[in-house]
Amino acid sequence: LPDSLREAGASVDVVEAYRTIVPAEAAEAVRRVVDSPDEVLVTLTSSSTASHFASLAGDSHIAGVEAACIGPITSATARGLGFSVVVEATTFTTTGLVEAIVNWATAVDGGQTGQSA
Repeated sequence: LPDSLREAGASVDVVEAYRTIVPAEAAEAVRRVVDSPDEVLVTLTSSSTASHFASLAGDSHIAGVEAACIGPITSATARGLGFSVVVEATTFTTTGLVEAIVNWATAVDGGQTGQSA
């Protein structure tokens, strides 16, 4: 986008305006998820989310945790950390991620979305 705007004659300054913070109670919540006997699908919306989740869970707990990722960059990071990426959105938005999860769940459970597979 910045390049396109510049080509159109605009003056563009790119400013990073956020930072990622891990809440203090996150470690306990993450461990509950990975230690759960239930089937779990972790949604990852950025590489930093994947990295923080893996760090909080501990490397040995990530192997085999199924993940749904917002796009190919996040998926590559997640795979590198040991997640089993089973869903990757083709539209790189939260709406696209939800649609990809619904499509995956429908395929996995034979059209019985909302019921245990």
